[in-house]
Amino acid sequence: MTETPPDTSGPAPSRGLRRWALFCVVWCVLLLLAGANVRTQRGGLTIPDWPWMYGDLVPGWDKIRQMLGPDALRAEYLHRKIAEIMGLLTIVLAVWAQIREPRAWVRKLCWGALALVIAQGIFGGLGVLTMLGPPWPLLHSVFAQIYLCLLVTITTVMAPWWRTFEERPLDATSIPIMRGSAVGVLVLLVHLMLGAAARHGYLAREVHAMFALVVTIVLVKVVLSSWGDAPKDLTLLRRPGLIIGVLVGAQIVLGMASYFVASERRETQPLGLGSIATLNLHLVLGALLLATTLVLFLRAVRVYGIPTDERVAESGVTR
Repeated sequence: MTETPPDTSGPAPSRGLRRWALFCVVWCVLLLLAGANVRTQRGGLTIPDWPWMYGDLVPGWDKIRQMLGPDALRAEYLHRKIAEIMGLLTIVLAVWAQIREPRAWVRKLCWGALALVIAQGIFGGLGVLTMLGPPWPLLHSVFAQIYLCLLVTITTVMAPWWRTFEERPLDATSIPIMRGSAVGVLVLLVHLMLGAAARHGYLAREVHAMFALVVTIVLVKVVLSSWGDAPKDLTLLRRPGLIIGVLVGAQIVLGMASYFVASERRETQPLGLGSIATLNLHLVLGALLLATTLVLFLRAVRVYGIPTDERVAESGVTR
């Protein structure tokens, strides 16, 4: 079977557009950190109205200075401001892609990102208006991770090598990498959902902690198949595999520390800076782990192609 040559027809995507998409990913991680800090500081209802802030759609400087005072109020105010900028960045991404991105399916992904960020704002606003009543806080947390995944996908497929890379034939390492990274993305999404439910009090923290064992087993296998078994010249797969391994180790340490911080936390006792950083970084590293595993999956599919029954049979590789 002859491998399908890469599709390089049509104008190449704008490098500036790809850099913008990458900046959107970085800003999204910052937004996740700001959102985690709101929950850590218990500031979700410190601004009790939405989309206004204490009755003003655009607060004056005096009111802004007041909102930058107490820790919990400052966390919520900054979260809203960062989210507003995220929306503007995504609008630019969608419009720019409509002008400069030659592939229709990538343009649709960018419009999908815009739809998701709008939904995110609505979920967050409904959470405020319902006094953090279910299911809005949970949906707000979960869709944030899905939005990050979509931005990461857009950035990956806009990379210059994506259109020019010559697809490799299936080999003994291809199926384990693709299968393992796909399962890794799924279990990480489930784990992040459980974590969001635990943070919002809908689920015992122990359930989230126990599921971390499943996630660790899956990701260790992903690291072994990608960084350990992939061909030495295939840095497209080996590099994210190595990063996943480092992030898993860091997450195990932060996860245990976060569990003890949350278990010993008292309602009236403010958290120290170290405890705040531990809880917030645990959530952000989880998002980065999801993003990196998704990148590995997307790259593996682009490097080896979709493993159809016909291709698998001709290659002699077992599933």
